[in-house]
Parts: sequence; C-alpha cells; structure tokens
Amino acid sequence: MANERFDLVIKVGGEGGEGVITAGDFLTETAARAGYWAVNYKSYPAEIKGGYAQSTVRVSSERVYSTGDSFDILCAFNGEAVEKNMVFLKRAKEESKPKVLVYDSTDYQPVEELENVIYYPVPLSELAKDVMKAYITKNIIALGVLSELFEIPEKSIKDAIKAKFMRKGERIVEMNYKAFDLGRQYVRENLKKVDPYKFPAPQEPQDVVIMEGNQAVAKGSIAAGVQFYAAYPITPATTVGNYIVNDLIKRGGWLYQAEDEISSLGMALGASFAGKKAMTATSGPGISLMSEFISYAGITELPIVIVDVQRGGPGTGMPTKHEQADLFICAFGGHGDFPRAILAATTVEDNFYLAVEAFNLAEKYQIPVFLMTDGALAIRSEVFPTPKVEQREDGKIIVRGQIPYGVEEIEVVNRWIYNPEEDKEGRFKSPTGRFLRYKTDTPDGITPMAIPGDPNAIHAITGLERTENTDPRFTPEIRVKQMNKRFRKLQTLLREDAARYYKDMRIDSDNADVAIISWGLTASIAREAAKRLREQGYTVNEFYPRLLWPIKAEVFEEFASKAKRVIVPETNYHGQLAFILRATTNLKDLISYVAYRGEAFIPKEIEDFAKMAIEKDIKKGWFTPSDVYGTVVGAI
Repeated sequence: MANERFDLVIKVGGEGGEGVITAGDFLTETAARAGYWAVNYKSYPAEIKGGYAQSTVRVSSERVYSTGDSFDILCAFNGEAVEKNMVFLKRAKEESKPKVLVYDSTDYQPVEELENVIYYPVPLSELAKDVMKAYITKNIIALGVLSELFEIPEKSIKDAIKAKFMRKGERIVEMNYKAFDLGRQYVRENLKKVDPYKFPAPQEPQDVVIMEGNQAVAKGSIAAGVQFYAAYPITPATTVGNYIVNDLIKRGGWLYQAEDEISSLGMALGASFAGKKAMTATSGPGISLMSEFISYAGITELPIVIVDVQRGGPGTGMPTKHEQADLFICAFGGHGDFPRAILAATTVEDNFYLAVEAFNLAEKYQIPVFLMTDGALAIRSEVFPTPKVEQREDGKIIVRGQIPYGVEEIEVVNRWIYNPEEDKEGRFKSPTGRFLRYKTDTPDGITPMAIPGDPNAIHAITGLERTENTDPRFTPEIRVKQMNKRFRKLQTLLREDAARYYKDMRIDSDNADVAIISWGLTASIAREAAKRLREQGYTVNEFYPRLLWPIKAEVFEEFASKAKRVIVPETNYHGQLAFILRATTNLKDLISYVAYRGEAFIPKEIEDFAKMAIEKDIKKGWFTPSDVYGTVVGAI
C-alpha cells in the first residue's frame, strides 16, 4: 500500500474494562483508513470483571500475518501491564532498535531505567478523572498521546472515533474528541520525543475490510447461503451467532439459542433434513457433548457445518486462551466409522472463504464438515482485501477475492435434491416405486436428498443401518455396501476437491535445509519464521494445508521428500497433525515442535528451532520451546 517499507508493533495493556481492547481496535481501523495493513491480536482476561487485557497491533506497508515477536511501543495503562511485559523490555538491550514505554504515571513509577528503553510518563488516570471528569475516557486520552508522539494520523483516528460513537449522539463524539485532543496537548506541553518511531504519511485507502475471526466465519456462512444457525453460548465461539443473526434474519433464516450443545446440533440436523443449509458453532467442550449427534450425521448423511473455535483444554480448561488441541476429536470423535471433512483456517481472511468451502463440502458430499479455528483467531482483527459475492446470469453464486490459499474463485454449491423429471429411468426408485435415498451403486457415493413431504421421494431417516430405501437392516451384505457407499465420498473428495486446499505450498529447493508443515493460526506465524530463515540464506519449503481430513498422503509425501527435515509446529501437547501424518502416510521421520502454554508461538521460536534442527542435524522427535531456550514458557 505504501511506497516506503513500514512496520510497527504497538501493544496496549491494562485492566479489563479500561478500554484496552477498544484502543487496539481504533489503532487497527486507523491503519486501514491511512492505507496500511494491520493485524490486531487481542487477549482477554478470564475474569468476569478486571484481570489483565492486552491488544497488540502490528501496522505495516506490507501484508503481515502475525504480530511479530514483541512490540516496539508499549502503552501501559497500569503497573501490571509493565510487569507482564518486563521480559520483553529487558531484552531491549540485546536489540538494535529501542523499545518505547508509554505508561500511566498516576499508577506506576519505574524502579529502574532499563537499557535501550525510552520512557514517556503520562498521568492517564489523573487526566481522565480530574480533567475529563470521566475515567472511561482514559483509553481515548492514551490514543491522543500515541497520535502526537508517533504521528499517527489525527484525522484517521477521529474518523474512527466518530464511526464508533455517532450512534450514541454528538455529545459522546465530542467528549471523545476532547479526550483525544487532551492527550495530544499533554505530549506537546510536557514530553520531548526522543524515539525513532513514526507513522509515514497516509496513503490512498484500498478496498479492504476489517473483520474479527468469528465475524469472518459469520459473513462467509452468509455468503454460502446458510439458512439455519443453532448454538449454545460458549467462549470463544459465542460471537459467531452475534455476528450472523442480523444478516440471517434479514434473508428469512432462523437462529436459535439452544439449551445445550447437544440440542443445538440436533436442531441443526433437523433443519438440514428439512432442506436448509445449517450450521452450529462451539468449542472443545461442545464438540465432546455433540459426539453422538456427529456420528448420527454420519450415518444419516445429512450435510452439516460445525465450527470449532478451539480453546485451552481439557475440561473447562482455559476458556479465553489459545490452543490447537481438538484435531483428534474432530477427526476421530463420534462412535463408529463414518466420513467427515476438516478445514482449518490460518487467518481471519481464511475464516471467510473456508466458511463457504465448508458448506460446499457438506452440501456436495452430505457429511459433517468441521471448520476449525481457535480463540486467538476468533477475536483477532485483520485488514484484508474485500471479498466479492456475485450472482451470475445462470443464478449461481460466486465468491471472489484475493483468496489466500491460491484458488481464483469459489462457486457456492447446493445439495442434490431429487427431481423425478431427471430420473425418468427410475434409477433412484425400487421396483415397487419406493425412493432409494441410500442407493449403494453410485460411483461417487453421493445420492440425491429429498425435502420431507415430497410424494415422489417418501423416506424416513434414523440412526440405524438400513437398506437403500431406509428400512432398518443389519445383514453383513447390506452393512458392507452401505459402509462402502459412505466412504466412497471421501475417495471422491480426495480426487475432485482436495487439491484446491493444498495450493498454499512453496518449494525453494528439491533438497531444502528444512521444510515446514503447519496449520491453523500457527501456520501464519510459521510463514514469517520461514521468511526470516530465507533472508539468512537457508532454503525453506513451506506447506500450509487447509484440508486436514481426509489426508491425501501422496501430496504430503512428495512435499516432505524435497527437504532434509520436516518440522510440524502446532500448539498442542501431542503434536496432533504430525501424529495423524505418521499414521496415514509414509512420513515417519517428522519433527513435532509444540507449545501448550495457552499462548501462540512467536515467529522467533519457530525460526530459532529450525536453525537448531539444521545445526544439530535433527531429523525426528518431539520438542518444545523449552528445548531451545531452557525456560518453561519459551521466548514469550
């Protein structure tokens, strides 16, 4: 977007309820309005009131997919924010660029001045209470301070403030303008700028949107044509419903808050049977509760999309923290064997497009499809090119944009509905005229569905094994035919559709120093680590699959054959993707590199481990950041 290269990370930290997250949102929107790219990683406290919250905003002239290793500027609303980030401040002495600490001098005074750290004391609380007479304006005063110190465009911030508060009336807008101006005035009258950081001049705004992860899931589902959404509130998935409700109701759809997760999936499956595109969204505990209905979806062959916004487990675990530990349950949960598909988003932008893809797979193959995201991605905000949803003359819906996994467009797929006019030969009718909903001789395993009440396609569904016309039967011959029918769908999926989800691959060399396979949010972080390794002269191959089940073994095997070692970074204890790859491919020598601390990797941790693996000629094993740094939590 900009002519000069620019990259700046600002972290805002403080107590929950002080407007920390809102301040980060304003900085993100300001970046977009000024013509720059931005990623905003938010961390909420687990406490209902209070607790530590932070928002880390990376603004750049180039597309960025992580918030980097650390911050350039820390705006601390209280002493806790300083202490929480002390490890990064102390590391400043080892870095070429200084770190800046803007802190609330009403609440905190440094015990010592750290080397290569520039201090800007501002009495944020005092200004909010004594001058503005409204403590709630503390975050807006802080934005004014940041704007004046670092030349963040005043107009862009004020436009963002107006856009957010106009619905509350002109008086509220003016109060926030006054608070913002107060922060700028304080800097002019009391501080001397001695740091090197500043925003460059605003650029022409591009055609971009700002979305949170769960918002992108909701918008993508709407683009796919969802008609029914049922869910039970659970952190961090709840806001999918919050974002989807208005659009869904406007288009004549239905949204239900169920009494529990089991009921929500049951309702969604009922809607799917009735002919509607249906979905639910939950987190790990909800997936556990839904297991029987997931299995039921498998045998009834009902299309359903299940969004799993992962969080730290097991049990109630860490509801507001990041983890990627649900791959096993999504791939193998539910009793019995049945086909399913798993898509995993690496960015907020992915969430939009993969929501469309999830519905396409569910509707085409009549299977449960999981869209896996996670708590960090759910509340992360990104600036990305605006997706386009168009209707062609033939009525088909096409989704276009700069789709991050390399496809040009997505055509929205609708389920195959039985039409007697298209079945003149009676292919899907028995000799007595009964509808053969589960006919077993279709080469792709797919058979037409029917809307309940259609006199040409009367049938019933249960969770029992059955004949082609839905009568319960348990003979070996029928069982084998029906199982083979169901699993032919996965063979068809691998043959016809898998390749589109494997395009995000880069081959530097046929004998690269290192190859990286990663998924989910970790993939976006690994991407930056790979770029750094490449800049240091290493050859690096990268593969970020969006389809995690079923596995097309030959794609992974061919990719791995072109490197001396393969690292699979992921944030779960077992190394679940690496485990699955060892089980389903010939790849036995994989290096699992895992973190399970409730926080995502930072790029440096993947970069440093890759260099260690190269230098020590590591070819397989299980490692954590502790093995690199000798600390319990790695480099964070």
